[in-house]
This record gives sequence, C-alpha cells and structure tokens, in this order.
Amino acid sequence: MTKIGPVVKVIWHDAWCAGGWKPLEVYAEETPVECYSVGFLVKKTRTHLTLLQTFNAAGRGTDSITIPRSWVQEVVEL
Repeated sequence: MTKIGPVVKVIWHDAWCAGGWKPLEVYAEETPVECYSVGFLVKKTRTHLTLLQTFNAAGRGTDSITIPRSWVQEVVEL
C-alpha cells in the first residue's frame, strides 16, 4: 500500500469568476477566494499537493483534491 502522510489543513486561494454583463469596475475588484481543505497528504511535489479524504485497509482511496503549490498559502499538520 502507498504510504499515507499526515492529516493536514491546507489554506489556499482558488480562482474566482463571474458571468454576465457587469461594469468593468466589478472585475477590477475581484480577488481569489480563500479555501480550506483537510485530508491525508498522499502526494507532495514541487508543483502540487494531493489530499485524500478516505482510504481503506485494501489500499483503495476516494475523494481526492490536487491543489497547485502556487495557490497554497499555508499547510498545517493536524
């Protein structure tokens, strides 16, 4: 079975978008959305982190998220 890392909380900035016709000033005020993800750290590379929500004794996992490192603000081991 692949080694499962520690449980971590990742604080990261996600892309923000808006549709429809709006005054240009609205778009100048947009900022990335701060997000919080918690999970088992299963992969950490120079370019991204992958967290896994659930895994079992048979070596299978489900519900992952891969976050670009350039979006990560902080990683806290829980």
